[in-house]
Amino acid sequence: MTDSFLIDLRLGAERVTLLAEPDPDRRQRALAHGAGFALSHLDLALPPALGPVVHEVARRFAEAPAGDPLGLLAVIAPRVEPLASAVLRRRVLDGQRAPAFPPALRRGRPTPGSLWPFDAESTALELGLRQVIYREGETDATYLESRGFAVKLTPGGVIAARDRAVLEEAALVLAASRTVRSDWAEHARRAGQLLGYPECCTQAFVACRRRDDVTLFAMGLPPPAAPASPLECLFLNTALAVISHLPCCPDCDATAEIGARVLATLEAQCPGFGALHSRLGRRLHALDRQGRAFAFEVDESLVVKNALEVQAPALVERPDIRQLRVDRARGLLLGDGFESSLFARH
Repeated sequence: MTDSFLIDLRLGAERVTLLAEPDPDRRQRALAHGAGFALSHLDLALPPALGPVVHEVARRFAEAPAGDPLGLLAVIAPRVEPLASAVLRRRVLDGQRAPAFPPALRRGRPTPGSLWPFDAESTALELGLRQVIYREGETDATYLESRGFAVKLTPGGVIAARDRAVLEEAALVLAASRTVRSDWAEHARRAGQLLGYPECCTQAFVACRRRDDVTLFAMGLPPPAAPASPLECLFLNTALAVISHLPCCPDCDATAEIGARVLATLEAQCPGFGALHSRLGRRLHALDRQGRAFAFEVDESLVVKNALEVQAPALVERPDIRQLRVDRARGLLLGDGFESSLFARH
């Protein structure tokens, strides 16, 4: 088995997310190695009541024979503590990629009858929801300057702001937040403030041990097949995102408010944009292993009424995908040769 598993270990109101990832040669640092997997926890700090439970679960996991790590942990946890449970949060496919879309999708304002381009970040800044825009790469510098922003190129990308002093502070803070040092968390929190991220979302980012896109996608999505707000979970399909951060949870009210205000402004700029966005956003969204984004219109039985591959700015119909099913036990969305472990239903 080569996939990884995010598993919530729960005890009462407390929860910690465990990561079980393939490591047959035991090369990775971990709490324990067993069943061909490395077991660690994603939270930097363990809740007090769960600390002893986690370490005893890890000790017993190290003695377990080869097998499904979710099944093993589901058996081990209640034996360590009768009220504890281990529940699959997300499965991550081996080699899973994050989606990539052309930067030009964010350069400009929506036009009648089209979703792209739209600039949610500049819109949020004009609404006073953020002070700074940060985009990876340098290709957006000319566009942002044309919008009247002060711009600064950095090794990682381009920073833009209305206020030059804020721009200079942001450059220092963002540089410090990318460096592992004792005051890293302080700089990351300040960066979150400048970028307009809700405090709860910034804190969740700071508290997570691994911060790659795929892990954060898996952490931020609801349990498989559970409904979620499209304003929040469209970070999975970044071509449709009206927010620029990863929410702390699928029902983050602060994130939903940002998304709603940005969407309302884009609608005011281009009447009809909101309906187009909502129509596509309320589909079932999924990423395949290669990071390709799909948007499915389905009925209650997950029979596909329409399947689109989002190759923004194009939407390509995929009539070959006719029916889907959710394998809850394995955390997969399957159908007609299609396989996804990162998906959200709205």
